[in-house]
Amino acid sequence: MGQKLSNKRQKTTPQDDLQCTSSSTSDNGHLISSTLYRASSPGDDNLFNSCSNQDLDTLQRSVTSIPDDLMIEILSRLPVKSLLKFRCVSKSLLALISSPDFIRTHVRKNNENINHRVICCVHCDEFGGSDLKEFPLKSALNEPVTRATDIDYPKGYDKIGSFKIVGSCNGLVCVTFPKKRSKNGELGILLWNPSMKKYRKLPKFDTKLNSTIWHSWFVACGYGYDESNDDYKVVAMLSVRYRQPEGVTMKEDTVTKMYSRKTHTWEEIENLKDGIPINELGNFASGRLHWLTSTTMPRRFHTKHNIHSYALVSETEGDLKIVSIDLESKMFGVVEYPEHEKSNSYCALGIAGGRLCLVRTYESRVMDISVMKEYGVKESWTKVASVNYPEHIVAKLYRQPFGWQNNGGHMLKLEKFLVLYDSEDDSIRFPIIGNFGLVRWVDTYAESLVLP
Repeated sequence: MGQKLSNKRQKTTPQDDLQCTSSSTSDNGHLISSTLYRASSPGDDNLFNSCSNQDLDTLQRSVTSIPDDLMIEILSRLPVKSLLKFRCVSKSLLALISSPDFIRTHVRKNNENINHRVICCVHCDEFGGSDLKEFPLKSALNEPVTRATDIDYPKGYDKIGSFKIVGSCNGLVCVTFPKKRSKNGELGILLWNPSMKKYRKLPKFDTKLNSTIWHSWFVACGYGYDESNDDYKVVAMLSVRYRQPEGVTMKEDTVTKMYSRKTHTWEEIENLKDGIPINELGNFASGRLHWLTSTTMPRRFHTKHNIHSYALVSETEGDLKIVSIDLESKMFGVVEYPEHEKSNSYCALGIAGGRLCLVRTYESRVMDISVMKEYGVKESWTKVASVNYPEHIVAKLYRQPFGWQNNGGHMLKLEKFLVLYDSEDDSIRFPIIGNFGLVRWVDTYAESLVLP
């Protein structure tokens, strides 16, 4: 513990970083860095409250005298809220901060550090409503007590009970919600930047399926980033079962589509052939979305009168596979399952530190987590954790690694609870988070200036 505290004391503040960056430049560079830091300090909602008029006048005159690479280095360390204010200082700052190159640099720096935020849909009432909360992941991992803050839903979507967080990439969060007056399971989908409070509603997911004779439906959805085309994409699979006479096998149809942010359109693509998804949300890693599938397990479908809980699947009950779809080529593939002795464990996919991981839980209250350290290489599957989980956690209910850091502190979702896992002693504990509750959906995101 003493060593950890020592390491924390050695860390520099953002102001130290800014001053070091500009130490070899003129006094104008130092003024810019210190002025920007003071303006971005917590509690200063107005740039002009934290700087004198003289400072601002000098700042406006001096911006053009600072090399662009140094200015980018200074600005890219600051939070989005501050950058949105600084765009009003001058036309040159507005142009710089709004440029695609700067936005990419800011995204890269935010993705490299651990200053990510945890965003959650939390149960708020007995009628299925949800509040949106967030808190710094770093605080939950390192501090004894953390307090969550309320964040606003995208305008017009307050406290929707089935509001789901599908995933997050470069500051854009994908969420789904049930459309009003929908009788056939139709979903609405948003791309949302919580930092900028901006969102884009995706076009309607049109299908030629006959909705008048539907019995039940299942939607699998995933979200990721196609780096080769600089495009954000959503993949949705809608499966329906049709009403049939008693004793007749129920007929099933599936439609799979991919949405492109660049074209703002859905494109129908080839359907999944290697089994059927047993979880709703895809896991994004290495440019691909992943689902755990089975060829023998019945899929849990939603009906008008009942929404089935998402339970895990026992390895002895189904022929499990990890299926992927490449967001660039739009082709499905199979990721080889790790070698192990098949047992009565319950499996789920997740993402740990940007890598694909497989979680197995056993009735003996043991949970194993394996990570694919080199994507696509079967031999690289490595068990990184084996830990006892609390007695009140049910083995076959959902668990999700999401806040996975390289410094030994990790966060997982077990059923409706968040837990912290310490790899140094293979222990888990429940974090103390104020203004919080039972968790429905959760993910992490890094602040960014990327527009939906």
